[in-house]
Amino acid sequence: MHMNTEKLSQLEVRITEKYGTILNKFRILNHNWEMDGYGYVVDAGAERKIIATNHNRPVEVGTEFLNYKIKEYEDAIKESKDIIEIVQNGKYKI
Repeated sequence: MHMNTEKLSQLEVRITEKYGTILNKFRILNHNWEMDGYGYVVDAGAERKIIATNHNRPVEVGTEFLNYKIKEYEDAIKESKDIIEIVQNGKYKI
């Protein structure tokens, strides 16, 4: 989603001032971690950067961070599907 500059939160204003124009805002799901729930793609001039936040403090992260998060999501989805199978079909896995 492209950000409307008229509706930026205080955090988003700080991100813009420090890193560049926010191009996209996206959800980051965190399990047992202190990070916040959104990430941002910013236009930093010659490059685009990924910014996550930790207790409202912007932190620059790379694509390896998102690849790690995707692996976490995939593992959680698999575990949930396994539980559905256990409950519906009585197939127990340990």
